[in-house]
Amino acid sequence: MKRKINISDIPDAPRTFFEVDYIFPGIRTVDAFPKENFETGFHEQAFYEINIITDGEGYHALGTQLLEAKRGDVFVVPPYQKHAFIGGEGFDCYHFMVSPHYLQKNLPIFTQLPSFFTLFEIGPIMSLHNGHYLRLNLSDRQLNEIISILDRMHLFEGSDIARSIHNECIATMAITLLCEAFSETNAPTSQDGFFAESINVIMQRYNEKLTIEELSAIAGLSRTAYIEKFKKITGMSPRQFILRQRINAAKRLLTTTEKTVAKIADEVGFFDTSHFVKTFTAICKMTPLQYREAQSK
Repeated sequence: MKRKINISDIPDAPRTFFEVDYIFPGIRTVDAFPKENFETGFHEQAFYEINIITDGEGYHALGTQLLEAKRGDVFVVPPYQKHAFIGGEGFDCYHFMVSPHYLQKNLPIFTQLPSFFTLFEIGPIMSLHNGHYLRLNLSDRQLNEIISILDRMHLFEGSDIARSIHNECIATMAITLLCEAFSETNAPTSQDGFFAESINVIMQRYNEKLTIEELSAIAGLSRTAYIEKFKKITGMSPRQFILRQRINAAKRLLTTTEKTVAKIADEVGFFDTSHFVKTFTAICKMTPLQYREAQSK
């Protein structure tokens, strides 16, 4: 039986931050393993954490939200989001972790999946500010299929590079199935679904000149109502959110390509390089070139 708990009673984990290298030593970029009697205090990590509840009932604490968790629930936690799980005895979870490098490398593939951005970015944002807006609960069939796929990660024997390639293929299969399951259960047929679709448009077209009128029409809301709801759900204005996506895209290009700052500025939607550099520096507390150098160390 699930015990009652207040979010203020949840302590910090013994280790409150996990770096990418701590979880993914060497050339590893993905990992997955089951955890019985799952419970962990508040912590953050520099990678994506996908927690699939396989048995029992408990809670997922995300920011100031305390969300109920039960068998079949899937919680995607992006990097640097403070969270915790409370369940204890009988609360079991499959812990699936992927590095940002793996997702960035495969982004051209994953963006073809209709629900990828919603599951990995939009859903967590909405949950962070408003609890369960868009949740994924797997059927027994879907849950068993995902578990059987993830179990294969530790059955392969071979060299480090061969195992890394094998496990990335397994991770891609698992993420594809999760996105397909999310599409089946979260079609945009409600106001929240249409609102999420408007954010999905931003995630895919952040480098274009999007207007509030276009986005509010997708969400089925007036301009004023859309801005108010956007701020309530994401904690920022639509313009601030678009800017954040542009800066995040710039970070990816700075770390994965050798393109010039001017070229990156143009690709992510800035029409003036000096404006891009000024904006990037204000948000990241360093220039684009300093960021590139810091990430290469």
